[in-house]
Amino acid sequence: MRTRKSSSIACAALAALLAFATAAEAGMGSGITLGLNYASLGDIDVGDSETSYERRTGSHFGFYFQSALGPLGVRAGAIYLNAGPLFEGLVDDLDDSPYFDDSFDVRFFVVPVDLQFRIAAPMLSPYVLIGPEMRFNTTDAGAFEDNFRSVVWGGNVGIGVELKLPFLGLSIAPELRYAFDLTDLTEETIEVGEASYALTDPYRAGMYHLRVHVGF
Repeated sequence: MRTRKSSSIACAALAALLAFATAAEAGMGSGITLGLNYASLGDIDVGDSETSYERRTGSHFGFYFQSALGPLGVRAGAIYLNAGPLFEGLVDDLDDSPYFDDSFDVRFFVVPVDLQFRIAAPMLSPYVLIGPEMRFNTTDAGAFEDNFRSVVWGGNVGIGVELKLPFLGLSIAPELRYAFDLTDLTEETIEVGEASYALTDPYRAGMYHLRVHVGF
C-alpha cells in the first residue's frame, strides 16, 4: 500500500507541475490558500444494512498559481486536504465483519484547475468558477485502506471575490465552493478481514469549502 501511496503522490506532483508550467507561459501570480471543509459521504447500502453519515469538518492548505486576462482567469493549485473521519459509524452497521477502527481521517493531495469568469475592476473583482480536480488518496486507514481507489476525479463550482491591496503588494480572495466526486471513492466491493460487501450504489463524497487565497 505504501508503494501505491508513493506513486499517487508522485503522479500528483507531476500533474501539478504540468498545470503550473502550462499556465506560467501566460504570466501569472501566485499565493497560498487555506480554509475549512465540510464533507459527507452518500448513504452506503450493502444489501442487509444501510449507513448514513454526518457531515464532518476538516481543513486544507496549499499554494496556487493563476493567470487572468480580462474577464477570464485560470487557477491551478496543489492542496493537502483532511476531510475528517468520513467513515465513522460504518463498523456499527457491518455486524458480521471483524472490528476495525473506522475513526480514521480521510486525506487527499488535491490538484484543482479552476476556470474563472470575472467582473474585472481596479480593486474588487467578483467571480464564479468551475473546473475539474484530481484527488489522490493518502489516507492511512489500517484494515480499511485497500478499499480506497488511489485517484478520484471530481469537479468544483463556486463563487468568490478578489480584493487587491496594492499598497501591501497583496490580494485576498475569500471563496465558497462545492466539490463533488465524479468517480467512486472506494472499490465496488469493500473487504474487511474475510468479509466482503458489494456496494449497490456509487460511493462518493460531497464537500463544501470556505477558502481564502492570499496572493503575492
